[in-house]
Amino acid sequence: MSDGALYRVCALDGVLHALKHEGGSSHHVLAAAGIAPATPDRPRRFVTRAQFAAAMNAAVEDLGDESFGIKFGTHLNLGSLGAFGWLLANAPTLGATLTYLARFNHTMQQAVTVSLEVKGNRAILSHRLHGTPHQRMRHSLTGALVSYSNIIRLAAGPAWRLMAVRFPFDPPRSKEALEKTFGTDMSFGWKQAELIFDARLLARPNPERRVIDMAATEREVAETAHDLAWTDDLFILSVENIIRVTLPVCGASLPRTASLLGHHPRTLRRRLARLGLQYGDMVEAVRRERAIELLSKDDTTVSEIAELVGYTETSNFTRAFKRWTGLSPRDYLNAPY
Repeated sequence: MSDGALYRVCALDGVLHALKHEGGSSHHVLAAAGIAPATPDRPRRFVTRAQFAAAMNAAVEDLGDESFGIKFGTHLNLGSLGAFGWLLANAPTLGATLTYLARFNHTMQQAVTVSLEVKGNRAILSHRLHGTPHQRMRHSLTGALVSYSNIIRLAAGPAWRLMAVRFPFDPPRSKEALEKTFGTDMSFGWKQAELIFDARLLARPNPERRVIDMAATEREVAETAHDLAWTDDLFILSVENIIRVTLPVCGASLPRTASLLGHHPRTLRRRLARLGLQYGDMVEAVRRERAIELLSKDDTTVSEIAELVGYTETSNFTRAFKRWTGLSPRDYLNAPY
């Protein structure tokens, strides 16, 4: 597994929620990650790890805030995580909550291992990525640790403090925000992210627990693991969506699309070829579809449409449009249909 590992889209929605709270632009973040806004006819279900990292980095850039990962973790709501979040929120004890977190995390994201270990009087909650350098994912890893810390604090009380935090990436230029958030001993460069806390807290009851059918909820969460997988249809849809979003940004270049899918360009070409597809043909099809869609809008000029579908010269777009439809853009608009 690698940068092409799948994450459920609710994780991305958490990024957008935190970004909105901080006054940032979701349009810029989604475009940078090659992600189309969700619509009824094109719902988002999954994003790749590479897209999630690109979205996080774009949010940091948009806000000019290297501590955005902390904001992301702070605003992440268990209620937004579906049945998985419902299971965590209603477990009887902190120990049960963290056990569920470790047991079912694979239903939310691929190539991540969360584990809970008790050594003497210390409990160690760890989070480890597989196939991707932790440094590249430092903002989302920080957010994960903040959200885990908040789960523990709910049971432990507002005055609770961690024993230690271990980060699997290099120390930031300023550690002030991390020190303020975690308020404990911090160290960097570990193989995985870890929160270390008093093991006696695991027996603490969940103060906000509701009585639900936990066994039925477990089964519901377990069943969702089956749809967190690449299929040919999902792969094709993901390529098309990235092309659609990155056309005005970089002309939907093959290297950019491959990067956002977590692939090498040659791997992307080979995978499409096995499906009987060529990347250039897919770009042309998306350009044609998007151009016709934009032409139906009265407030968009031909030159603007050319730019939005990845052409730097309007004349080149006009020739391409005539090749697709047999008509120039203006003649197409005036055609009686």
